[in-house]
Amino acid sequence: MKDTDKTKERLIGELTTLRRRVVELETAEQAPQKLARVLRECIKELQGIYDIAQIVDRPGIMLDEIYQEVVARLPGGWQYPETTCARITIGGREFKTENFRKTEWQQSAEIEVNGARVGVIEVDYLEERPESDEGPFLEEERILINVIAGRLGRITERRQMEKELRESKEKYETLIKNIPVTIYSALPDETATMVFISDRWRDWTGYSPQDFYRDRRAWPKSVHPEDLARATRAYVDAYQKKKEYVFEYRIVHKDTGQVYYVRDHGIPIKDEKGNVIGFDGIITNITEHKQLEAEKTELEERAQITSRLASLGQLATGLAHEINNPLTAVVNCSYVLTQKDLPEDVGKNLKTIYHGAQRAADIVGRLLAFARQQEPERTYTDVNKLVEAAIALRAYEMEAANIKVVTRLAPDLPRTMADAGQLQQVFLNIILNAEVEMRLAHGGGRLMVKTERADDGIRISFKDDGPGIAREYLARIFDPFFTTREVGQGTGLGLTLCHRIVTEHGGRIYARSRPGKGATIIVELPIVVEEKQPWRAGPSARGEQAARREPRYR
Repeated sequence: MKDTDKTKERLIGELTTLRRRVVELETAEQAPQKLARVLRECIKELQGIYDIAQIVDRPGIMLDEIYQEVVARLPGGWQYPETTCARITIGGREFKTENFRKTEWQQSAEIEVNGARVGVIEVDYLEERPESDEGPFLEEERILINVIAGRLGRITERRQMEKELRESKEKYETLIKNIPVTIYSALPDETATMVFISDRWRDWTGYSPQDFYRDRRAWPKSVHPEDLARATRAYVDAYQKKKEYVFEYRIVHKDTGQVYYVRDHGIPIKDEKGNVIGFDGIITNITEHKQLEAEKTELEERAQITSRLASLGQLATGLAHEINNPLTAVVNCSYVLTQKDLPEDVGKNLKTIYHGAQRAADIVGRLLAFARQQEPERTYTDVNKLVEAAIALRAYEMEAANIKVVTRLAPDLPRTMADAGQLQQVFLNIILNAEVEMRLAHGGGRLMVKTERADDGIRISFKDDGPGIAREYLARIFDPFFTTREVGQGTGLGLTLCHRIVTEHGGRIYARSRPGKGATIIVELPIVVEEKQPWRAGPSARGEQAARREPRYR
């Protein structure tokens, strides 16, 4: 090789080495600058993440406020903040800096929730900047916008979950509050220790859920004393047998004393080994259902009584007429014979015949009165006056029998449409029955007579302190010929006749009693409002206008 060629080759090699050295030197000189830039961008990224955390953790801050504050801080994280604007679009809503406008120098990142796109972050330069890793944007700025988008996605997801949980809780609480039953969860012990009970129980018993959590005896205290042992046995039996239960009992409001009927339905909750760890159940207030059942039973009983009375009335009419004619002859003839001068023993026997025939005639008269079906003559009647008149008729006899009469008559008692004679007969019969029972039981007593307005009716009650009526007799006292007195002391038709009269007046009569605590006979009648009809023009015999008075029943 020629020297010139060697020199050329050496120069080329030296030039290549020199260029490589220059690049190395340039790289070495730029490394600190690049490192410093990376550090600055990392600090910005960390500061941005910290700022978002601070915003999110602020008490009471709303999601929209988070978006707006984040978008306001975004420009400070880019290398040219003075010419940077930003916008967050999410859920159809837009949050942006005041100077935002869309330009060709934009960097964006999608916001995702559960893998689905819900929004986007956009960062724009308002003027052209030197080219870098991603247009005018740095690689670190791409990392930062992605981190912020991811962070906002997680925040949005969490807030949505919190909102759904809150709404679900509110819905559950509203359901628990409004549903007309008590829901509970109890431990499997004899006192049914509650770990949860809905607030409906407070309405029925006065005991709040907190009372149950503090006092293990709150449930036994709520149950009617007469039902507690039976209800406890049913619960313990279900626990021991690990079975579902349904039973009914009464509960008592601790403040008002109001009694309710409830149905308790519980299901055992078991662990993985089959051990009963508690019961979940509902308690339903069935008081209204029980009342309807009682009313239905009462209506059925009244219908049966009415049917029996109707049948008996037909029989009584025929029987009374058949007996009355020959009986009249016996009464008249025996009376005539008692007036004659006869041997003493014959006269005595004739008097026995006469008095026996008189009693039989009285029974026949009652049968005819009971069977009589004609419409009563009704007028607007003051019930208080009828009650006072009935009491006055027996005043002397009751005073002699050491019976004190107390009256509580409502001064503003509405009137009703009634046959005054028939109603007075009803009241007199009830008073007479009470008088006899008290006199026979303890030689006197106290009779309380009360009138009052009850809903849309008039209520008249006669309460005595006699021996009371046995439970098995309460449903039969209005039956024809039913009596608990000895033979000759009662016909058993008095209350039957009262029942018929009151029923024909659109009312009802019933009894309440506890043996040894006296009895109360209650008569209820409809209120009838007397109304004047408006004057009507029309022809009349004398060219006059007339006004009619017509009753209006309530």
